[in-house]
Amino acid sequence: MRETGLNARGLARITGVVPGTVYNYINPDIDRQIGFDFAYALLKKLGYNPFWLVFGEGEKRFPQKFLPRLTEGADTSYDHFEVIDKERFFQKQIEKAGIRDIIEKLIGMKRSEIRMFRVIFEKMYPRIDETSDQRISRSKQK
Repeated sequence: MRETGLNARGLARITGVVPGTVYNYINPDIDRQIGFDFAYALLKKLGYNPFWLVFGEGEKRFPQKFLPRLTEGADTSYDHFEVIDKERFFQKQIEKAGIRDIIEKLIGMKRSEIRMFRVIFEKMYPRIDETSDQRISRSKQK
């Protein structure tokens, strides 16, 4: 943050998150990986390489001569690059978490097995963004 001259509130503003999210990313006591949208917003606004930010790979800064191609509003190449980078980012997250074998097993399952797995998984690991009341309401609807 020192390098950018921005505080958590400033970083939150340019990345579209709340300041608490920024604090969670920079707090060494909280193990929270920087999300793709946050990292990509820092690329577009400040030129930081999202893969360096999250995985420590590549150059710290994105080459300035290519940055306009990613940030020119309605330019379709920007959308194309973002989709490709999001897929690469997801692949890196899978590798880092060491869950490739689990995903390969899931891909090989029958549809009925996947439905059963999904029910069990969602019961064990409810979505973080839901309150318990929302989960109860959703489960009653099924």
